[in-house]
Amino acid sequence: MQKEEFIETIVKEVLKKLNDQSDSSKEKFEKEKILLSQKADFQFAQSLREKYELIELEAENEVADFAAVENLVITQLDLKGLIELSELIQVDAQLEFIVKFLFEGKNIYIIEEGLSYRNYHGNVPQALYDKLIKAEEKLKSYGFVFLGLNQLAAELEIKKESKNSTPNHLETKTKSEYFRLDKKLIDLSIIQKLYQKNHSKFEISQSSIVTALAKDYIKDQKIEIEYIEGR
Repeated sequence: MQKEEFIETIVKEVLKKLNDQSDSSKEKFEKEKILLSQKADFQFAQSLREKYELIELEAENEVADFAAVENLVITQLDLKGLIELSELIQVDAQLEFIVKFLFEGKNIYIIEEGLSYRNYHGNVPQALYDKLIKAEEKLKSYGFVFLGLNQLAAELEIKKESKNSTPNHLETKTKSEYFRLDKKLIDLSIIQKLYQKNHSKFEISQSSIVTALAKDYIKDQKIEIEYIEGR
């Protein structure tokens, strides 16, 4: 009887080990989640679905680990949305969510092919079109990144790499000298990670976009920034 109990105990331990390994493997290969502001067309979705789990913004309450989602893609932005988002007026629930997402230092990408107002270029008074361009520039200053469909996948891969390790595009001389942070978008996570490794001086391109949370952190920690001409 003792022998049977002993064998049963061993079997249970082996099964537990196998289950733990299975869970670990599942976590390892779990796809990173990306939020979409609207339902994307088939071609766009297929280009990302192999590496990412795509979730429409309307379903964001169903994401159990939403805090871990770092990327939001605005696939379409009409004239009304552009003005309201740039001026923060008449903000509905979705726009409020987008703004909060940005405040948390996360990444928001606006797909250029989905900007409806660009279709009217040449058909509207130039003064009006210039105003829309200024609204777009204001969003860029907030930390929104505008890019084409063919650029999105590459940008997401860069962000994934920078999250897991010190970015390869950092150039350094010595610990006491300035880091050259050669990156188009500089968010809170990048600055925090380097500051925690005792780096408190950075060279940043004048053309780089520094998110609001990153700027606040730089100010609070008295981090030294030297702006240089972009490449």
